[in-house]
Parts: sequence; structure tokens; C-alpha cells
Amino acid sequence: MSYIGSTPYAVYRAQPTVVGFNGDGSTVNFTLPYAVSYPELLEITVNNVQQSPLGNVYSVNTFTLTFSEAPSIGSNNIVVIYRT
Repeated sequence: MSYIGSTPYAVYRAQPTVVGFNGDGSTVNFTLPYAVSYPELLEITVNNVQQSPLGNVYSVNTFTLTFSEAPSIGSNNIVVIYRT
């Protein structure tokens, strides 16, 4: 297929880092493997439901992810995706 203008180039992006945690129904603090400055840099799901960084659902302080309420019991039911 022909094109007009400069030759197209491929855009390479790093794969996002994905971390899973197990909820136990009582733990609200989880230790992150990488430092985070803003909660908006993370995409968080609990039981496959995305959590909003705009509410008071969770907060981030460098290496600590804190939920306002303990996530339910599950194996890798808390998924954190780094969007940096």
C-alpha cells in the first residue's frame, strides 16, 4: 500500500508491569514493588472491577497501596497495573 509523506515508523512501548495480590478480607495495606508518586499512575482492579483513583477507594504513598476497605478474600483478586 502506498502512502503520502514520510515513511511510517513503528512505535515501541514497554509492556506494563502487572502485580497481583491476594485479598484476605482484613488487610488494607499492600506493599508495591515499585515506587508510585500519584495514584493515577496505577490501574487497579478488585474482583475484575476497576477502581477509580478519583474517589476515596484507595491511596498510594510511595511503596504502599492502601484501600479504604479491605478487599474480599481471593487469590490474585487484586490486580495492579503500572501505567508509567
